[in-house]
Parts: sequence; structure tokens; C-alpha cells
Amino acid sequence: MNDINIDNLVDQIQLEIDNPVPTVEETAIEVVSEVVPDLRNEEQLNLFDHTQEALDIYAHNSQGVLRQIPNYHLVNRRLKAIPDWSDKPEYDIDSDSVLDVQKDSVSIITSEQMESVAHELIQLGYVTTGSGELKKGKLMFIELEHDDLPTLEIPGTSLVPKFWIGSSHDGTIAFKSTAKVVDTVCLNTFMLNSRSFSLFTAKHTKYADVRLKEYERTIKDAKELFKQYYNAVELLADTPVNNPEPYFASVLKAEKKARNRTVNGVTTQTEPRYSGRHDNQLTQLMDSWVHGEGQRERGSNLWRAFSSVTDWADNSEANAKDREKASHIIGTRAMQKTRAFDLAYAIATK
Repeated sequence: MNDINIDNLVDQIQLEIDNPVPTVEETAIEVVSEVVPDLRNEEQLNLFDHTQEALDIYAHNSQGVLRQIPNYHLVNRRLKAIPDWSDKPEYDIDSDSVLDVQKDSVSIITSEQMESVAHELIQLGYVTTGSGELKKGKLMFIELEHDDLPTLEIPGTSLVPKFWIGSSHDGTIAFKSTAKVVDTVCLNTFMLNSRSFSLFTAKHTKYADVRLKEYERTIKDAKELFKQYYNAVELLADTPVNNPEPYFASVLKAEKKARNRTVNGVTTQTEPRYSGRHDNQLTQLMDSWVHGEGQRERGSNLWRAFSSVTDWADNSEANAKDREKASHIIGTRAMQKTRAFDLAYAIATK
């Protein structure tokens, strides 16, 4: 066993998982999002076709002997129930997909566990409004609503509260619940990931089941959480902004820099300017400020500036490829939206 380099083998497996040969089907974003009927009277919730399981890893040593690799497992995604071959003769067991290679100290939170949490919330009066998978099954989510949660109506804005329960199988996020707000005027979304607004996160450890139970209790405090956010929104709407470019630049962490230019052996410095990438992004954000849905009705204020960022991340053609990678949910664009809110709130409360 000693002649198998475990670290190199794990790295090789991870590389193959992260860089598969794409098929026609895999090049499309893998999302299933649909309205789910009220299931509060159902005995069992079944929102996902696939489940996840841990598989042992084996490799041949230099003598050709097959050995199990200790301390690691593969995360395999498969159908919950293999169809009857007579009904679906085209089903191929090889369609199962490996999502990640992980240490044994990391527990898998399965789709059934996610459904169990949603089922508990349904007993409290919540209704599932959507579910799906992103990143080819590496990220799964469930959305819920409750009639008792508060909404907010201000000029150009109609905010609807939701709960987003998500978990990943590639280490990008822990199991988490995030309060989510949808502006139905423009379909901009914002996960309340700010330091000021948080619900519950459970690491993928062997104690995750216990923490899921804690989460189910925590969700009951949702009403107060949304009220805090709406108070912040109204504060942003009351804070005037004439030129949003400095705010956008801070969100992007864009700085103007002078650059050396040599002509005929003489070196001079150019006028400070943004990088080409940041200049393009600032142009796109200014376009959202002017032309985004509902923007004129919002007036010239920090809420409109923040809404420009969410519109740019969620709806602009420039970020379409990023959205296929769920960047607006768990990646760079999501972090920029959170940074945009924190920055706007800090400005408004000075």
C-alpha cells in the first residue's frame, strides 16, 4: 500500500471530476425550477430525482494488487431508484456521476435530508415554491414561502420574502439556510448573507444531522429577520445618490491607476484610469442604473444603486456565463451583491 501516492491519486481524481469531457447535455445549465404544489398534507416530500452516496476508492499498487485508499471517499450522484429496465431500457448505470472526492471526516448531506428539512417547515405552514440543481448536481436547493412573512412595497420595488435551503457536494458551501428576497418588479434577488442578516449554517461533519434539527428551530425567527432587512432597505431609499460611479467602483474594488508608456525611448505616465475589465463592468452597472426595470421609479438613492448591482449580477447578458456556474448564488457575483449591500448600509448609517 505504501507505494501508492495517496495525495497524487486524490489530486488526479479531483482533476478528472472538475474537468470532464463535456457532452451536449452537460453544456447546458442543469436547473430544475418549478412551482411545487402545496404538500403540507403529504407523508413524504420528493423534490429530487437523484440522491448522493459515499463510495470507497480503490487503486492498484505497483504489484497490481487492488487496495482501498484510506481516509477518502467519492461522492456519487445516482437516481434514487433505478427504473424498471422494461420501462426504461435506455437507462445506463454509467449515467451516475462522481461529484467530488472528500475526506471521510466530511459527511454527505443528501437530497433526502434536504427534503426532510423542507417537510418539517411545511408542517409549520411553509410552502415549497421551487427546487433544483446547479453545477451538474453539485449544488441543490429548495425555496419556500410563508403567508405570514412580511412584504415591502416602495416606489419601483415590491419585495417578496423566501427561504433558500442549499447544500453542495463539492465543498463550495456548507448546508445553509439563507433568507432570500425577490423584487418582483425586476426579478432581482438577494440572499441575506450580510453580517447583519444570517440564519443558519451547518458544516458537512458527522454531526450535521443534529445541526439540521437546530436549523428547523431557527427558521421560526424569520419574521424579525425580514423586518430588519426592510428597515435597511427603507434607509437606503432615503439616502440620496447623484453619481453612483464611486459606489460601483468600491463594489468592484476598482481603482484608477496610472501606467507607464514609452514612445521613442521616452517613458511617461498615462492619466489614471480603470482597467479594461473594470471599465466595462462600470459601464454595464451604469446601464443598469439608467435602464434597469423599475429604476426610474426608485429615484436617485442608495437603494437604486444597490438594485443596479443585483440587476447586473442576476439579469445582464454580460454575466450569463457566470450564472451558469451559479456565481450569482454562491460565487463572485453573490459576494459582490453582499459587498454592495454592506457598503450601501455603511454609507447610509454614517
